[in-house]
Amino acid sequence: MKIYDIFTNQPPIREISTNDELAPLIDVIGKWRFYLGIKEEPSKQEMIINTNFVRENFGALRIGDIHEAINLSVAGKLDCDNEAYNNFSPLYIGRILNAYNEYRNQIIGQVKRQISIQESKKASELSQDEKNQLWKTSFLSAWNIVKSGGFFEDYGHSWYDYIKKNKLVINSKELTENALEYAKKRILEEKPNAKSLRDFVNEVYTPRVDENEMKNRYARFFVVNFWLQSIEKGEEYVHEIKIDD
Repeated sequence: MKIYDIFTNQPPIREISTNDELAPLIDVIGKWRFYLGIKEEPSKQEMIINTNFVRENFGALRIGDIHEAINLSVAGKLDCDNEAYNNFSPLYIGRILNAYNEYRNQIIGQVKRQISIQESKKASELSQDEKNQLWKTSFLSAWNIVKSGGFFEDYGHSWYDYIKKNKLVINSKELTENALEYAKKRILEEKPNAKSLRDFVNEVYTPRVDENEMKNRYARFFVVNFWLQSIEKGEEYVHEIKIDD
């Protein structure tokens, strides 16, 4: 649950913009080498190179993820070679963070599935009024995320289905193109930046994740956020939210 808590409560590294927000990232990267037994102080150039490498290639991670990646790699719990060979460089950082990303995605996926199952069981026991209130609460939460500059991820596509059923968004050519462009960007961001021999072996013997399915998922995310962004006063609109039994 700790990794999921980091995912839900901390901003992605790519969204860090101020020096105060960046300081903890620089600090944890600077300390990482000491966990590996490298006692020499890092040079300023090394710190800049390593920090920029993490920001540019692993921007979807949170600072808490870097701490977790360090602890798990030192404990030998990641599926990769965790030996730095006295050379703390982007090559080593990339190897560890790629392995951690794979581990992290599995944990987050498992927790989301568990939450979805629990919510489904809970929803089946609710009255119609309680279900409508649950949807209204969910709407305000999603609307506030978007209006505060965030991005709401509609896992389960319940809001996308609601929008489609009630014809709340006009499916224009421009919207479709923008949604697909966003989906392509997300897929590229989440692909590993380096491949090990194990990755190539897995590609031969393991069925690939359906990229079209991923594209459709992220395109639906975009449509939901487009709809939420178009609503000026969520506190008033929420009274229109209603689902059929």
